[in-house]
Amino acid sequence: MNIEFLLSECAEFDKDFDNIDPKNLSDFGVEIRYPDDMYNPDQN
Repeated sequence: MNIEFLLSECAEFDKDFDNIDPKNLSDFGVEIRYPDDMYNPDQN
């Protein structure tokens, strides 16, 4: 699955998902979700 497909599926229930640009998503959400990797974000 890809993010564009998931956004379109979610938009069927909540039109706010149409306003999300997947190019603006960062790796932070993925990295922090898996705590075993001990991701430490920088201050930027």
